[in-house]
Amino acid sequence: MNDGELRFNYNNCSYRMDWENCADRIYHQTFVRGEVCPAHTHPSYHLILVTGGSCGVNFEGYPPVILPVNTLLMINPGIRHQFTFGQSDISIHNPLIWRFYDDNGNMLTEPLQKLAGVKDDVSPFFMQVLSPLQVDDFLRMHREMERYFWNTSSYVRSAKLFSLMILGIELLFNWNWRSGDTEQTAGSSVILKEKILSLIDMYYRKDDFTPESIASELDRTLHYLNGIMIKYTGCGVARHLLLRRLTSAKSLLETTNTPLKNVAYGCGFSSPNYFSYSFRRENGITPSQYRKLHNASIKSQPDSRPLQTRVKKVQ
Repeated sequence: MNDGELRFNYNNCSYRMDWENCADRIYHQTFVRGEVCPAHTHPSYHLILVTGGSCGVNFEGYPPVILPVNTLLMINPGIRHQFTFGQSDISIHNPLIWRFYDDNGNMLTEPLQKLAGVKDDVSPFFMQVLSPLQVDDFLRMHREMERYFWNTSSYVRSAKLFSLMILGIELLFNWNWRSGDTEQTAGSSVILKEKILSLIDMYYRKDDFTPESIASELDRTLHYLNGIMIKYTGCGVARHLLLRRLTSAKSLLETTNTPLKNVAYGCGFSSPNYFSYSFRRENGITPSQYRKLHNASIKSQPDSRPLQTRVKKVQ
């Protein structure tokens, strides 16, 4: 698909997305305390996740703004701004700074909120402090963009750019898990159950992903979420997380010869010992025994033990 690329249609016009003509517009940057960034204006969209420390930003006509660690910042085209670095020893920016061009070279400068369908907010900038899981999602996709940006396929490059932009829009404007439902809303407990299962399916491979992570992400107490899960499924959040990890481990044991240590870490267990303990408690046999019983490639291998150890002694 070397000749293709993703495009954005707006008001019956097709636009291509391209990064601003500086290498630091897509790669993460590290700034140090006291570093000077001149005030500037350019017709570009900004999407910047601040990690590794905080920083400040000044917008013309607005009071200074402090960006805490894990803040996602959006700046619309043509907005004069200046970053300041005096809050932390270092501040890391993970940027996507881009422009939309039509086939005649004309640039689109509509506010990003308008492109995203947000009609009640016309501010020149927007910021949101992300949760740890949201930060992980953004950084993972940002590194994907960095890795594939110089791919010879224009389709691959445009797909990575658009993917990060769309994720940023979702995180800034459409992530309504904390406000879209309440404990009193009819059917909200069913929605929460599905969100819990979805989060488990997305993040169970992370060994620091816990039931408390889910409670924090959904802005609910773990006691409340356990009540929902027990009501609809018969077991609590922690057990669902454990079973998801064990199910994934079983699949690896049945289909691969991956070392048990790697299976444990790859499925989100904090240590191989805890993996073996949990597996045996749940299944009655060790992971090694399970693999011998269910892995076809292992069962088809000839027994390599000496013959005398394989023949039962006749009494």
